[in-house]
Amino acid sequence: WFPDSSRLVFADIQALRALPYPLLYQLDLKTNRITGFLGDLLNDMEFSMPAIAPDGEQLIISVRTVQGELTKQLWLADVDGALQQIVTNDKTFSNHGYHWDVQGERVLFQQVQLQEPEIFSRVMIWNRQNGEIQMVAQHAALPNWLP
Repeated sequence: WFPDSSRLVFADIQALRALPYPLLYQLDLKTNRITGFLGDLLNDMEFSMPAIAPDGEQLIISVRTVQGELTKQLWLADVDGALQQIVTNDKTFSNHGYHWDVQGERVLFQQVQLQEPEIFSRVMIWNRQNGEIQMVAQHAALPNWLP
């Protein structure tokens, strides 16, 4: 959902070269019009559902290149699809379970290290203002902000 509840985003699985390939769409609830969402940004990418910032202007999304690394990285993009910032770029960690705080200043997320003999996860916070990432808990998973 967009914060003003005017639009929602959903995924649809299409066949591409005989393989399942997800595409994102948005539904404008005022006009009942369905259009593509982030199409150019996500070409040849595998992704998770985006989390739209409370201001409705930007989003955070977890992506990886198809045929590329196993880990997903977080990107900040405008809702029109313009990439603004690569938030994480450490290929030893995969990033998931991301949520904006209510002010839209920070993103809480989970990092999982896949290449170590023992897989472990940790909870991180990314600060949108200064770009810093802080670990808040080790051996933790599925973070979420409390109301």
